[in-house]
Amino acid sequence: MQKIHILFFNQYISKSKAIKAISEKYNLFICNFGEQLRKQLMEEENELVIRIKSFMDNANLIPDHLMVEFFKNNIKRQNQDTLLIEFPKTTKQFLTLKKVLTDLDMEIQIIWHINQKNTEEYMIQYFKNPKAKLWLDKYGDEVREKWFQDFEKNQIFIAEMQKLTKNEKWKVIEVDYETEIDEELITKKINA
Repeated sequence: MQKIHILFFNQYISKSKAIKAISEKYNLFICNFGEQLRKQLMEEENELVIRIKSFMDNANLIPDHLMVEFFKNNIKRQNQDTLLIEFPKTTKQFLTLKKVLTDLDMEIQIIWHINQKNTEEYMIQYFKNPKAKLWLDKYGDEVREKWFQDFEKNQIFIAEMQKLTKNEKWKVIEVDYETEIDEELITKKINA
């Protein structure tokens, strides 16, 4: 049975090193849903891509059933356990995803969450970065408010997901800004 790992991040956390560490530790194919979607929208012209583009061309959100169909078409191409990134985005997508995985004889092995230990401290340290500081200098409190709104929205989503996934194994890796998110740190947290 093919195993699926799902990876969620808080905003403003470096993803690439965590993705690499987890995928290497578990020998997982990396399925970055957002990247695959963008790539196929640019390079392919099949019925599903045309339907998805029609929603995007009209500035509409892509319906969940099309997102899940896109996932299903792509996951069937893989012949190894997979690390799923940037999907699902909603609890409805997750519930549909679980049904699809069951139909494909696949199962969720671990749901990962890379989480900021202290979002306020993380934000303060983040905006000491010269490029990020430019945004803070330009937009001030608006940037801070957006940070907290995004963080709160993400935490609500994660809490909803945890309620839906009582039978799945969760691994939460907490990070602070000073900690370099590298393969060594993620590997230590995985093994903890």
